[in-house]
Amino acid sequence: MAEITSITASCLCGTSTYPFTLPTSSLPLPARFCHCTTCRRTSGVLCTTYITVPPDLNPAPEFSTLTPYDSSDRLTRYFCTTCGTHMFIRERASGRLIVCTGVLDRTAGIVQLIGHEWISDTRDGGASGWLRTIEGRAQDRWLGDEDRSEEAPLNWRSSLSEPKGTAASATKDKLHAHCHCNGASFYISRPSARSLDVGSAPFPDLMVPYHSGASAENPTGEAWWLRSNSAGDKTRFLAGTCTCRSCRLASGFDFVAWAFVPTSNITLEDGSPFKRYFGSIRTFESSPGTKRAFCGVCGASMFWDGREGLLDVAVGLLDADSGVRAEEWVEWWTGRVSFGEEGLNGSLVDALGEGLRKWHADTEA
Repeated sequence: MAEITSITASCLCGTSTYPFTLPTSSLPLPARFCHCTTCRRTSGVLCTTYITVPPDLNPAPEFSTLTPYDSSDRLTRYFCTTCGTHMFIRERASGRLIVCTGVLDRTAGIVQLIGHEWISDTRDGGASGWLRTIEGRAQDRWLGDEDRSEEAPLNWRSSLSEPKGTAASATKDKLHAHCHCNGASFYISRPSARSLDVGSAPFPDLMVPYHSGASAENPTGEAWWLRSNSAGDKTRFLAGTCTCRSCRLASGFDFVAWAFVPTSNITLEDGSPFKRYFGSIRTFESSPGTKRAFCGVCGASMFWDGREGLLDVAVGLLDADSGVRAEEWVEWWTGRVSFGEEGLNGSLVDALGEGLRKWHADTEA
């Protein structure tokens, strides 16, 4: 009898769990980062990764605790109704079951990341420029899927996108953000004097690592969430990546990207001020005093809400003209991956941190 390896997939709240097996001889399973617009809008993350479960070895998971969402005429996505974790994709015609890698109890020896697909949907290359090599393997790069598209060169950028600082969209004063089903839609405005009225906001783990033991208190009230352009004007918001356990399990994927935006800079679709909460948004308290907001229809991560007057907005929701990195609206923190110490896939965390630093050096050269 062939040897098998047991794995468990779980959501953040623990309501949805799925133990399954994989043939040990098939491991590690190859996986690609998907940068398609549908994956980005249904998850709120910049890119997603999955593995396929052999149907002849495993029963179908229990879907009663999950919300289904038909993201296309071919695929149904399933996320936890309680906490919003994306768990599965099912191909309706074949019944093929695909599992989100962020919900696995381990990835070492199970998942081998080999490249990127659907880079063309990003306009600016998205996170593909940050993940060039993992465990010494150069990552393949495809504009669409591997079988029917061209390879994308490093630092690829669409002709529809212009580099930061030259894009006409840099002068726009409103940025649209929304999930895949448009059940939750809002606008972000440029920083203003009101952007300073946040109250007490200690430095995030991006800037002062939690596990370092150093104090993250901000006694002078530095507005770290606002970033200056070359003229010294505060025109952008800080953004960064996170691999903490809660972010991974809440999204269903190995890393997430957040932009730190004051609630005073957010208005709803009808122009009314921001309120908690609106449209199709549902919330889950992931820790005392902290709520995570997600779309109850399509499952997209929306906000991390744990500071007075300041939200972490999922960058995958942004509709920036330049591309998914939205560089005319945010400045990316490249010195570190937030809570990298908690990342389940250590090789991915290391590659992401190194890739961010390399990308920063290239773009500033």
